[in-house]
Parts: sequence; C-alpha cells; structure tokens
Amino acid sequence: MSKKKLAGILAVVILLLPSLSLALTLDQMALRGLKGVHVLVLDTGQAIKCVGLTQDQIQTDVQLRLRKSGIKVMNKEEVLITPGNPNLCVTLFAYSIGKETYAYSINVMLYEQVTLARGFKSLATIWFNGWVGGVFASNGNYIRGTVGDLLDKFINDYLAANPKK
Repeated sequence: MSKKKLAGILAVVILLLPSLSLALTLDQMALRGLKGVHVLVLDTGQAIKCVGLTQDQIQTDVQLRLRKSGIKVMNKEEVLITPGNPNLCVTLFAYSIGKETYAYSINVMLYEQVTLARGFKSLATIWFNGWVGGVFASNGNYIRGTVGDLLDKFINDYLAANPKK
C-alpha cells in the first residue's frame, strides 16, 4: 500500500473518531426519552438486616442519588400513567457463609411494560447491572457503596441518552 493511500485512510479514521465516541451504547439508547423512574428496593427475606442495613435506607439512598443527578423519581400514581411504567428495581441478596461473613449479590435493573410486534404485552428488563461479593457483617456500608456504584452506571447511561438542553 502506498504512503499516500495509507495517509488518506488514517485521515478518515482520525476524522471519524470523534463521532464514534459520541455514539450511544445499546444500554444508553434504551434509556432515550425516559422521563423518570419509580424506585423499588427488594430485600429478599430481609437479607440486608444481617449486615446492618435497612430497605428504607437503601430506598432513600437510591432516590436521593437519582434526584441529585436530575432524574425524576416518580411516585406510584405517576408511574402508572407513564408510558411503559418504568421501574428501577434494586434487589439485594445476602447469605451467611460463615461466622459473621456473608456472600451477597446486588442487581439494579430498569424494567418496563413492552408490547411485542404480535401485540403481546409483557415486562422486560431494559437496563441491567449487577455485582456479587463477600462482606463481613460489620461492613454493611460496603454494600451500600456498591449499590451507589451500580446506580452511578445507570445515571451515567441515562444522562448520556438524555442530555440536558
């Protein structure tokens, strides 16, 4: 390949790089046009109590973080009249694996009502992120921080898909 041809190809690639970096991921595109979310925190079997956390504490953390980032937090009535009924669901599981030691998993997912091409309506997960780890009972704030980290990924994707004008 000649140096002239190689230089031309390189110039095209360099010119395209800024537009490629502005492209949204599929996760981000799925959030485009979303006007807000209703927050649900599910603690299976009151599992997070074993590490010193409460469901209300996590619910408050999630809602506050969303509001601070400019994402509308809907109440039950608002979500029911919003197309798709968008719910951001945080699920927490913790299992004892030894004395004062727990394995845990955290899932953050956005699910909405969707209609398939053939007309069938169902709930579908639109966005998902999760984490699995281990923690000592005295370190529940580590789990709290991990929820925040996962939520930040959602917030970043939401804000990329819905830039403020």
